[in-house]
Amino acid sequence: DALPISDAASMTGVNFSSWYNNQQGSIYAEWLIPTIYANGNQLAWSLNAGSDLSNAINCIANYNGTTRSRLLGYNGSTNDADVYPSNTVAANTLGKTAFAFTTNDYAGCVNGGTVVADTTAAISQVTRLTIGAYASGSNPLNGTIKRIAYYPLRLTNTNLQALTT
Repeated sequence: DALPISDAASMTGVNFSSWYNNQQGSIYAEWLIPTIYANGNQLAWSLNAGSDLSNAINCIANYNGTTRSRLLGYNGSTNDADVYPSNTVAANTLGKTAFAFTTNDYAGCVNGGTVVADTTAAISQVTRLTIGAYASGSNPLNGTIKRIAYYPLRLTNTNLQALTT
């Protein structure tokens, strides 16, 4: 089955660097996926350096059909950060994710569940935000982003949980 074509937006250059903090940050997103694809990741957003898996922080709304969201951080193609909360989000159900990151302190929460952390990862140096797909445009969300908000600081775990409840 071919995946439907979808839109993906990117912000680069001064439009990105004027507000992005390369030391820490948090992103909250609300999204809805009408169809869960079993054989591919469906991306809500990606902070990246123009590559899918090299110097990127990727928020996967649906990780390979598990209906679970996942945050993966890459530094020079090495998968440094892996935050994989256990809450699931079924098709046609609003997903609320909040992921935070700074050096050796990545964390995430889905729909008010338990906050999951990874405390051994460097911060990825990125130059753009892509919404709805990887940097290359692959693995589109094939859904709707209701809201996305960026915070230029690493929100507390309590804040991540409160945002997604």
